Amino acid sequence: MDQEDILLTAKQAKGVPGGSISTPNSIYVTNTRVIFKNPKLFGLKADIIDVNYRDISNVRLKRGMFSTEIYLNTRNRAEEISLPAVDKQIAQEVINLIQKGIQGELPNQSRTERKRPTPNSQNNVNSSKENEEEDLYTRLGKLADLKMKGALSEDEFRLLKSDILRKMSNSQLRPPADNYEKNLNENPVIEANSKVCSNPKCKSINPVTSLYCKFCGTKL
Repeated sequence: MDQEDILLTAKQAKGVPGGSISTPNSIYVTNTRVIFKNPKLFGLKADIIDVNYRDISNVRLKRGMFSTEIYLNTRNRAEEISLPAVDKQIAQEVINLIQKGIQGELPNQSRTERKRPTPNSQNNVNSSKENEEEDLYTRLGKLADLKMKGALSEDEFRLLKSDILRKMSNSQLRPPADNYEKNLNENPVIEANSKVCSNPKCKSINPVTSLYCKFCGTKL
């Protein structure tokens, strides 16, 4: 599994036009994706949006007199994602990192993020689908790493995990197993070549080389 590192964190400023009154919005730029966090109810809840670099279609800045606003467009969302009232210098650093991520030039960027499919190529379409499936499996494990580093709270981790599981269901990928015995009955040789998640609510089967459960993010 490729390690996910937080390269830069930017937060919405206070006391400027478009700034935050209480809990500021924030953006986390990692070597595999961009995460937007929008706290609500004085930080008790938060909307989380995470975007892979290969899904970003455009990123731009709107510079104001006191601060700068970051805008990001994706291929799978109709609405534009924005983070207002960011320090001008930090906003420029965010844009530079995102542009490098789109080009696959970030340090330790995952191999799947470096593969850029070209239009009108069936082979590339199939490759992109395989990469998407692999990415959904590995992102659950990476979420646990971000949670341990303090970038995500327990509630945010559960929210992101639910969103990934929903995407897996929509992509017709195999969801987490109901229990270990069911998997073992389906494949009696799976125990020798796999790891079983220790989470009693998951108990899913993972490749023997996995460091984290691909379904719930529990460390194996």
